[in-house]
Amino acid sequence: MAYQINGTTVLNNSRELTNITNGVTVVKSGFSTATTALTLQYSHGQGSTPDFVYAELQITTAQHGFAVGDSIKITNLFERDEDDRMLTFWGNSTTIGYAMNAGVMLTEIAHRNTGADLRLTGQKVRVVGVWFS
Repeated sequence: MAYQINGTTVLNNSRELTNITNGVTVVKSGFSTATTALTLQYSHGQGSTPDFVYAELQITTAQHGFAVGDSIKITNLFERDEDDRMLTFWGNSTTIGYAMNAGVMLTEIAHRNTGADLRLTGQKVRVVGVWFS
């Protein structure tokens, strides 16, 4: 099944690909529920290095002020304390991905309304690449 906006395909079964007006392309991998994995890689098929790479976390269990289906965007993270946690997003001409040194990085968030530090128990994640022409 493909979904279109003004004649442009924004979602299809094989890959999520959004072409936004005037030379901006966004490619999204499928979702993974393996939030303890230390890496995620996706072949983007664009033939060039993306200008920006990030992750999109989608809530699958309502909690901490978030509803099922809510989306949280995540970018590079470096936390220098007793844990020394790092999360890096990267891209090249064929692949986008992330690597992290602590499997819980994609599960620790701030409560949507209070900012309290909490751990998620239901979510899935995907990597997203953005190209500007």
